[in-house]
Formats: sequence, structure tokens, C-alpha cells
Amino acid sequence: MGVGLSSTSIIYHIRDLLGMRNKTISGLITDFENEIDLTIRMSDYGSQTFTKAYESGEKKKAINEVLLDGAKYVLGNLDPYRLCVYYHNQNDRDKTEELIRRIILERPQDRKWAYNIWGNIYRNARDIEKAKQTYILSAKEDETFILPVRSMAWLLFEEKEYEEASEYFQKALALNPYENSMDNGAVICHRNLGNLDEAE
Repeated sequence: MGVGLSSTSIIYHIRDLLGMRNKTISGLITDFENEIDLTIRMSDYGSQTFTKAYESGEKKKAINEVLLDGAKYVLGNLDPYRLCVYYHNQNDRDKTEELIRRIILERPQDRKWAYNIWGNIYRNARDIEKAKQTYILSAKEDETFILPVRSMAWLLFEEKEYEEASEYFQKALALNPYENSMDNGAVICHRNLGNLDEAE
């Protein structure tokens, strides 16, 4: 029997020696009497067990389902925005909005992301005014965050509000001058407004 040594184990023990708390995630999966159990333990979040009964030949499906549930639990605690994106891509608006509200209340560092995806939800639902409001809230959370500025620019462009869209394209370019699509959007706005000199 040998002793393994890795940078991870060294860091773990150094943190322990310095009195710094190590955070861990661990899991245990069991299969007993046609039932799959996944127990996840996370520092600061306790443990959670997910269970799925299965019939003969469906074991792999049951394992995949409890693993998905476990992944959602971990993401929901560590990075709820990514779980928000998952639910949004699954067209589950209720769960997406529930997570957005939780992020806004509990995770001020992630509010800009929450408001931005909420703007996307409203935009997809063609609730233009609410989309604009949430993009503005997202941009207020972090003035260097380009996503809501870019989204607002294209939303205004789609609504044929070229003057205001052009301003947002310019704001996005001020944040990142290498955003070619923003440059193209600004040029098209100027052409549509008849400002051919500006379009050049």
C-alpha cells in the first residue's frame, strides 16, 4: 500500500493546519431492491438524498435521473444562475423565475445575471417594456456588464427604435471595442435613420 500525494491533498492539509475550513462535496450512490439512492453532502448545505425506484431494465435511466437531481441540487446551492439557464433552456418559466427571485434576494453578487436572464424571458414572451426594465436593472448592478447593454441594443433594433438602439450599440462598443456585431448594428441603425455619414 502506498501513500498518494497531490497538490490537492497538500492544499487541503495546509488549509487545515492554518485553521482554514475546507469545503467539500461528496456523494454516495446505492442500489438496493430496485431503488437508486444518491446522497449528496456539501459543506455549509448539509446532505440531501434523491431516490428513484426502477423496474427491470431501467436501472441506467434511474441512475441518470438521480444524478440530474443531484446536479440540480449542487448548482442550486453553488451557482443558481447556471441552474436558471438550464430551466430557461428547458422552457420551464416557473422554475426559472423562482430561481431568479431567490438570486435577487440572496445573492447580490449575481443580481446582474438574474436580471439579464429575466430580461431575456420577457423578450422571448414579447413583453418589451418589462424586458427593457430588467435589462436596465441588470446594467445598473454592474456598469461594466455588457450582456444587458448588448441585449437592449438588439431589442431596440428589433422594435425599430434605431436612435436609442444606436446609443446602446455605442455603449456596448465603449465596454468592448472588439464587439463586431455591435459595430454592425450601429452602422445599420445609422443607415436606417438616413445618417449615411455616420454609417461610414
